[in-house]
Amino acid sequence: MLNNLEKLFSIMPRWLILLISLLLLCIIGAIDFLTGTEISFSVFYLLPVVLVSWYGERRSGYVICIVAAVTWYAIERISDQTYSQEWIAYWNAGVRLIFFLLTAYLLSEIKLHLDQEHKLSRSDRLTGTRNSRAFQDALRFIFKMAARHHHPTVLARIDLKNFKSATDTMGHAEGDRILQTLAMALKISVRSTDLIGHLGGNEFAVLLPQTDLDGAKNTFDKLHARLIHVIGDQGWPIGLSIGVITFPDNTPLFTDALRQLDILMQQIRNEDVDHVVYEVFHGE
Repeated sequence: MLNNLEKLFSIMPRWLILLISLLLLCIIGAIDFLTGTEISFSVFYLLPVVLVSWYGERRSGYVICIVAAVTWYAIERISDQTYSQEWIAYWNAGVRLIFFLLTAYLLSEIKLHLDQEHKLSRSDRLTGTRNSRAFQDALRFIFKMAARHHHPTVLARIDLKNFKSATDTMGHAEGDRILQTLAMALKISVRSTDLIGHLGGNEFAVLLPQTDLDGAKNTFDKLHARLIHVIGDQGWPIGLSIGVITFPDNTPLFTDALRQLDILMQQIRNEDVDHVVYEVFHGE
């Protein structure tokens, strides 16, 4: 149940989260008023503060903090709660507001750091592309959608030949620069909806959703020419091979797609190919 709530609030619009929090605050205030001054409801006023601070915007969290503190103060006044000194009511309201604001701030900071850590855990720090795990997760989802809606999909892999010997000769710093240059060329060659993954070492993968064979050729022929030009200008002693498989409308499981791509790349290695090789998947 908690996992379902987490997923629900994660995809919910922020304005709706703010509205739910305000309604929740109204309900808490009403119950607090009806139960009288003897029963404490202090902890429940934190619920809408926590909800907005975690799933909404920071500014919205601060707004809820102010509304919660004012509501609590108003309930005390309406309930005729008395203090030995008049200023104590204002002091208590101020302390509650500070407590709510600190809670909202700390929760927002924790959520921000967790989101950043999650993003970093799924990103290749050297190239800024998806790492192997994140790429395969995305691949699984997109292939599932493609199979459901019969959309064509293109999956490709790019291998740098002689990369290890080149890094041994030029140094690992230059090897890193080669990978970063390749990643940058990939990013400017594909659409924002396409996915790029660094599978490790000298291997990259590219996924083009809703793309047919003509679209794949248009993308990877230009990409290959750009990369060959860059490699020549830099004088890097490496080669380049690209294997591309198009899945027209009979999209397999993503594991089968990866296996087909592995078979194609092995054929390319055996034939020592330096150009783009295209293959259309017709099922098994």
